[in-house]
Amino acid sequence: MGVLEEFAPTFVQKPGLKRKDGGLRIECEIQASPLPTVKWSKGDQEVREDEHLRCGIDQTGGSLYVVYVEIKNATQADAGQYSLRASNKLGNVISTVNLDFEAPGKPVPKVEGQPPTFCVKPTVRHDKERNRLVFTCGILADPKPEVTWLRNDVRLTDVGRHGVVLDADGKSRYDATLSVDRVTVEDAGSYKIIARNVLGETTGTITINLDSTAMALPKKGIKPTFTHKPVIQQSEDGDTITFECRLSSDPKSTIAWYHGDKQMRDEVKIEIEEKKQKPSFVEKLVDKNGIVAGLIELTCKVEGHPMPTVTWYSVKWYRDTHELRSDEKFTIETKDGRYILRIKNPEVTDVSQYNIKCNKVTSAARLVVIGKAAF
Repeated sequence: MGVLEEFAPTFVQKPGLKRKDGGLRIECEIQASPLPTVKWSKGDQEVREDEHLRCGIDQTGGSLYVVYVEIKNATQADAGQYSLRASNKLGNVISTVNLDFEAPGKPVPKVEGQPPTFCVKPTVRHDKERNRLVFTCGILADPKPEVTWLRNDVRLTDVGRHGVVLDADGKSRYDATLSVDRVTVEDAGSYKIIARNVLGETTGTITINLDSTAMALPKKGIKPTFTHKPVIQQSEDGDTITFECRLSSDPKSTIAWYHGDKQMRDEVKIEIEEKKQKPSFVEKLVDKNGIVAGLIELTCKVEGHPMPTVTWYSVKWYRDTHELRSDEKFTIETKDGRYILRIKNPEVTDVSQYNIKCNKVTSAARLVVIGKAAF
């Protein structure tokens, strides 16, 4: 059995007015999966069903629904602005329609343009070469919508690592893009786009989980960031329920679980797994040619978490099988993950293979010195 696709509500047909059985019906068609929750409002007040007003939603096939409010014996008292909000776990849409009366019993709709809807639902891709997240979607709207991007309910603006673009593609179609540069695990979270104009609004949500073992890590530590949101699992015998989540943090976080407003202590067993990134060479050593009495520098760059300077692994330089240390001949330096070996006044006798060992990974370079040996 295939998995049903889920998506936020969108308007197939915006709200309009119809005559029905001597009354008035405000009706629209929506596509959504799963079934949306709908709410009608008149002005600032929610529409309540009674003998005069009736609200309904009919499934017409698959993910298509007709949503309506029926008004029996409509009068001038029913005039005003009616709004519809349709929502599910993936987003919501809002649209409005004005009900006015030019003459008693003659409704005249005043709806012009189109409320925002997604013609291409929001998607995201990770450009690994540039280490960039790119969110895109297509929007139909008239007049032009105002677009807002948020991450964990905090607005993102076109500044720093974030780029926000809204391009027109025709009279009423727009392409919205959010880019996030230099991505780290801290960029995980719930991203939301809101597109609105005077006729309504629509929203879409994408949740990003980033593997802390594969993503770049900030150099100045990591604030607690959920890379995988909490999930609930029940044991096969039904006796145990496990709440599990993953987060990145540096330094190590203090964890507290709550049941309502009460912190859970002795009755809860908390297991914290600290994810480590094994060291790897981003830039390896390369062979060098030098001259007598010059200065030769061998460099490489290593990434890992915790960073290579901490105690869970050590970095050692080797010349063949002889360990090197800083002295008058050799200078060893570490800076921002870059490891440097400087050889002063090299001689022909310094020709050798030089290795750097970082935990279980190594890199090597061959040194050739041109000139005569000193006697």
